[in-house]
Amino acid sequence: MLRDQAWNELAGLPPGAERDLKRLPKGDEQRILDEITALAEEPYPCSHVKQLKEHQSVPVYSHRIGQYRVILTIEDDVVVIFVIEVGSWSRVHRKY
Repeated sequence: MLRDQAWNELAGLPPGAERDLKRLPKGDEQRILDEITALAEEPYPCSHVKQLKEHQSVPVYSHRIGQYRVILTIEDDVVVIFVIEVGSWSRVHRKY
């Protein structure tokens, strides 16, 4: 229940990213949730993520959490994090 409340506080979690997250082991799922929540509370979240080079018009970032990567966007005016995808490095970076 706590996990669902924390996700509701995040700006965006499309069905695909939610599905990706729920497929992970519960311990990893909670760790990723905690990291994204902490990132959302940072005043300068862009300093904690890596910008992907292929996306210039809308900056897309990768956030490393253990063996997993979270692909996300961040809006500067207000800290809004929109999670695009969660998965292992090899699966996620092939797409982005």
